[in-house]
Amino acid sequence: MLLGRLDDGERLEDVAAATREVDARLDSIREHVSEREESVLTHLRAVETATETLEGQLDRLDGRVRDRATELLLDGRSDALAGVPDVRERSDEARQSLYACRFDDAERLASAAAADGERLTTASELLRGLSATSAGGCVSLPDSVPTAFVAEISEAFRREHGAPLDVTADESAVVVGESGDDDGVDGPDADEAEADDAVAPTETASPNAESDGEFAETATEARPEQVVDEVLYAFRELDRCARASGDDHLQFQTDDLPPSVARPEVLKTLRDYAEHQSDLVSHVELQSLTPPASWNSNRSRGCRSARR
Repeated sequence: MLLGRLDDGERLEDVAAATREVDARLDSIREHVSEREESVLTHLRAVETATETLEGQLDRLDGRVRDRATELLLDGRSDALAGVPDVRERSDEARQSLYACRFDDAERLASAAAADGERLTTASELLRGLSATSAGGCVSLPDSVPTAFVAEISEAFRREHGAPLDVTADESAVVVGESGDDDGVDGPDADEAEADDAVAPTETASPNAESDGEFAETATEARPEQVVDEVLYAFRELDRCARASGDDHLQFQTDDLPPSVARPEVLKTLRDYAEHQSDLVSHVELQSLTPPASWNSNRSRGCRSARR
């Protein structure tokens, strides 16, 4: 276009000035995009650093506290804090907004993800401090860690270290309680006793199960209140996959669930409950109670109509 202006008789000096103006505007645009992009990328790098730090901190916790903290923070099963899956999902949304040049949305999402990631590492640091504190001692409760999280981890702490956790009245600190006869660390037979109490055999395999196209249900079934957290987590995963697919038919691999959730007694409770929700699910099929196995279900007609 500028060469065309020369052909039309414009002076070379005028065309050169116009070219410099275009270059200046392009440089300004590049600088603006770079500044906005760098701000978002800084938050996203902070998320990755927080995730790596969290994994390392959890590995240094003891036994039941480590397992429970992993479920709550790393697997995202806490009701008090956004877990790693939520943080990563928000980070992905921030990247998508950045690629679409929606800089304000990208900044907001990335900043929120970084803040959630920092809260996770702060929570794990709190647990490390509590694990190193003797009975009767206390550790300051950071403002970013809700008291509800302390309640979620307290039982695991009691079982591992023999002392309960209590939050002070002003919610400024967590106190490691005195251990007692009933609150001591569980003995070596505690897990077996707990397992015996938690599950009771309810079904055995039919000799013709395989010929009938059914799987052998030799697993035990837990009382619903004993696996409620695991079942709720599994339902959230199923709902997330259903929303992502947008299809009335859902297929899900049970080995995608955390090991603590993909247990036979949890999967059986999940399947049995879904089979009784005829207003939501018209068909449920679970290939096996032992992962890896396929979960197949269909949304009911009434639910499809309501969704539309």
